Amino acid sequence: MPKRLNKKFFKRVVTDQRQERETPKFYLSKAIKLMHAWYEQRYLTIIGPEWWEGFEQIPTSEFKTYIKQAYGDADVIFRELSGGVDAQRLASDYKKVKRKQARKPRKIKEAPVRKLRKPETFLITNKHYEKIEVTGELVFTKRDYKFFIHRTEDPWGWRWTVSDAACGMRIASSDKYKQAVKQAEEIIDKNIERYINTVKLKEEEQS
Repeated sequence: MPKRLNKKFFKRVVTDQRQERETPKFYLSKAIKLMHAWYEQRYLTIIGPEWWEGFEQIPTSEFKTYIKQAYGDADVIFRELSGGVDAQRLASDYKKVKRKQARKPRKIKEAPVRKLRKPETFLITNKHYEKIEVTGELVFTKRDYKFFIHRTEDPWGWRWTVSDAACGMRIASSDKYKQAVKQAEEIIDKNIERYINTVKLKEEEQS
């Protein structure tokens, strides 16, 4: 999507937020899609790598605190890049509009790049700690912990994403199936103990 249009959508949202007006669903849907894509990219390039690769000074017990701080910092950066958009309010306004104009969710067509050989249903966790059901397939197992691959879509196209079956955490993502699996295995092999501790912590929080 051209940057000119991105600025247009964000500018409309910022203007409405400052003037306490209700933003039309068209502009909200465009802005929320761009926002999600930006946060997704931020997680894959900065937040995720910092946690998984080498930042041993971050105790596993402080995982939730670290994530909250990381996304808090991201909120500040996103506000500057978007010209003043309040990410939390944008998400809240979009939810309200969706409730008013409820409709059946659009079925996402599986990209013809590669079909899953043994599709199964798994649960992933988004940045709002919500559980979402996806279709994927098991790609490898480490110490009885299973990892699966599934398809995700962003403004730049379809990607293969590897998540863990225990908590639904995203491990790695790539536009190529084998590359996503390879990256995920390398990350888990290097951080297996940290991963296990994180899973146990999340299970304790959910119990």
